[in-house]
Amino acid sequence: AKAEIVNKLVTNLYLHIKTNGVEDNGPVVQITTSYDTYSNQWNNNPQTGNPWTWDEIDALQIGVGIRRPKPGNYTRVTQVYAEVNYSTIKLSGDVPTDGLFDITPDDDYTGDLAVKVYLTNTGDLVKAYQYLNMKLYLEGSVEAGETPNYQLLTLDNGEATFNLKDYAPGTYTLSVTGGSYGLVSTDTSQWEAGWTVTPEFYCLIMQR
Repeated sequence: AKAEIVNKLVTNLYLHIKTNGVEDNGPVVQITTSYDTYSNQWNNNPQTGNPWTWDEIDALQIGVGIRRPKPGNYTRVTQVYAEVNYSTIKLSGDVPTDGLFDITPDDDYTGDLAVKVYLTNTGDLVKAYQYLNMKLYLEGSVEAGETPNYQLLTLDNGEATFNLKDYAPGTYTLSVTGGSYGLVSTDTSQWEAGWTVTPEFYCLIMQR
């Protein structure tokens, strides 16, 4: 919104939106005697708490509220507009690579270890993904010396197992080294309620 105070008295304004029949105000800002631009950013729909859908953006109503200091004083507003910024969601692609867990066996334990990794929120992931395949790699494990040298963790199997045998004392990192995903749709409004795109993991280490 562009605004200017006509009389030199303190006044303020707030930006205003209406979505899904619910009104929401931005923070109150004090304005000056010169024209200036005032803005507020709504990253999520304040009515739903979720990212905006295109239908909500198409039906969005915007405005400005002005509080003048006393009757007879007024403020000029020349224009009110909304800018929509968005990032395109890829329907499918590669899984980001990153370390998940650092495993440091006790120096006094010399036996073998089994390392199990569980995907704990598959119920919410399947509401957004058609498939999610993650390549897990545990350095120093028996599986790291095989071909392929990773275990595949998916929405279908929900777990992966590694074995540490005859290992030297130290820390071993379990990582996601690759994989792929496919979403149900690029429109999040088509995903089931309660969806998430962020996998959650649980690591269990057992003596052999």
